[in-house]
Amino acid sequence: MNVKLAGYEAEYFLPTVREVLDPRLAEHGFRYAGDHRGVTAYWASDGQFFRVGYLPETTPRYELLLGVGESESTPLEPKSSSNSIGVWRLLPADVAPEIANWRFDSPQALRDELLRAWEEVVVPFVVPILNGEDELARLIAEHSDEITDEGEQLMDERLLRHARSEFDAGRFAEASHAYDELGGEALTQADRKRARIARQRR
Repeated sequence: MNVKLAGYEAEYFLPTVREVLDPRLAEHGFRYAGDHRGVTAYWASDGQFFRVGYLPETTPRYELLLGVGESESTPLEPKSSSNSIGVWRLLPADVAPEIANWRFDSPQALRDELLRAWEEVVVPFVVPILNGEDELARLIAEHSDEITDEGEQLMDERLLRHARSEFDAGRFAEASHAYDELGGEALTQADRKRARIARQRR
């Protein structure tokens, strides 16, 4: 099979992943459900889905991504932390970076990486979770909470930088408002002092 690229996309991706994974996933009750923009393939079964995608921008050695999730309607949508989780998160933390490092630059390399992922990750780690009652939902919820916590922490850090810069610029009303948004628990001793001064001078 000749390798052809449309922009940064590997046109052999979908036929190759289907050739390798259709029969293997069918043994576990998953049927091909379609693709999203040609870069992610989905298989679904009873509200659960398995997905395999790649990052076109990582050409010429594409990064392969595997995930699982839940969907009451169609899985054919961009992944989100509220409905799916990358399979690397299902691996022991000490081996995840080494095992879940799949790259390909040809149809044969893609076949090899899919087979390696199937043997090393999907069979031992993913299949038991898909068969476990409510286990996948619990893991997705935990992951979503982690993402939410990280996002909130990032927003707090940005707001704190904004409060400090407003204080340093002498815009005390703006600084006071930003400090009030953060609340006392997010403030250092020095920031609490700045907040008091800002309230007095606004």
